[in-house]
Formats: sequence, structure tokens, C-alpha cells
Amino acid sequence: MAALPLYPDCNNWLQGTGAYQGISGVQQIQALLAGNNFGHGTVQVGTTNAYNISAFSGSRNPDGTAVNGIQAFLQFTVNDVGAFFNQNDNQHNAFHTKAPNGPDYRGNNEHAREFILVHETAHQISVNLFTDDFTDQRAEDANNQAVNDHCRGLIEGPRIDRLRPNTGPVGTVVTITGHNFGTPPQGTTVAGTVVFNGNAQATPTSWSDTQIIVTVPVGATTGDVVINVANKTDNQRFTIQ
Repeated sequence: MAALPLYPDCNNWLQGTGAYQGISGVQQIQALLAGNNFGHGTVQVGTTNAYNISAFSGSRNPDGTAVNGIQAFLQFTVNDVGAFFNQNDNQHNAFHTKAPNGPDYRGNNEHAREFILVHETAHQISVNLFTDDFTDQRAEDANNQAVNDHCRGLIEGPRIDRLRPNTGPVGTVVTITGHNFGTPPQGTTVAGTVVFNGNAQATPTSWSDTQIIVTVPVGATTGDVVINVANKTDNQRFTIQ
């Protein structure tokens, strides 16, 4: 997941005591994303490298065997009906993942997929205090809350609260406030891009997870200011005077 280093709280939390079959948590995420496969189960990623078979599930029957497989789509077998990544599982129950004090991500959407990726990765690499939660709702709630508390910014991406000012000529200094803007990696000054009305990219003079400062660039026209962090975006309108 390319965005992970941009969110230090999540990156620092998502460290474990070991990698499953020699594959780190981040490598598992990257392998699954590359195949566009999400959820609990076993995915065939390749035939000649370390990603050959990447088990991505902590789901077991009480005797330790896998839950009977349910074919979801090409090259992916789900081991847990409750994590069937579609609008509903084959029992017509709407899929959702929720922290007790967090949003409810429902169905096959980007937020739900990334939430479960982080959750299952935490199991696979044995993140500290992330416990076995199969058939244990209290443990699952605690684990989901940890994912929300540490990695919600990574999962949801940038959110703009306001532009100050939201009107002005070229050369106006604009303070963009919000959250989940990401933290520039060491040795860099930005975590993404700021573009005015689709055609004029600004050069931020300051970038933090909650605030970006930019100067309205030459060529900017009235329209949306778009923040892009690892291909997740949010926008608000700015009027050129």
C-alpha cells in the first residue's frame, strides 16, 4: 500500500513480530492489491515468486481447519462467509465492517476493502495487542477500534474542511485545513498534490496532516481545488477574482 508511509501512526502501529511465510504485511497488501483481490481467503498471485500462495485469513473452525471454501471470483477463495466481499454474502446478509466508535463501511467499496486489508494484515504479522477474534465479538470490536484509531486516515484519504480565503487573484496565499492530508516522508516537503480547477498545479509551502499552505498558481481559473494523496482526493471550490 503505497500510502502507508504517509500516515506514520498507522505505519508505526502496523508492525508485527513476524511475517507469514516470509511475506511481510505490506507485501501481502501489495500482492492482493495487484490482483484486485480482497478479503479473507487464499489468493493465487503468481507462480514463480514469493507471492505464489498468500494466505490472508485468520478464519478457522474450532478444530483449526479452514471454513469450507466459497468461490468468490477467479483465483480467490473466501474462507469466511462473513467476509464475503460483495454487496452481500451468499446468505444475503449485507457485508459491513465497523469499529464501535467509527464509521460503518458497507458492501464492496474501497473503504471496506482497505479496512479489512489492514485488519487481516494485523493478524498475519501479529501486531501487538491485536488478538484472535474468530467467533469473539468483543475481541473483534476491540481490533476494529484499533484499526480505526490508528489507520482511519489511510483508509479514508484527504478531507478538506475549508479554504481560507476561498476567493482571490493569482498569487493569493491559501490555507487549506482538514485532516488525513498525510505527513511528508523524511527528506520531502509534500505528501501529495494540490491542483486548481484541473489545470494549474500549486507548489505547497507547508504541508502537514491537517493543514496545507499554497499560493494560487499562474493559470488558475475558478473551479475545484483538488488535493490528491496516493490517488485519493477531495475538493472544494475556489473563485478567481
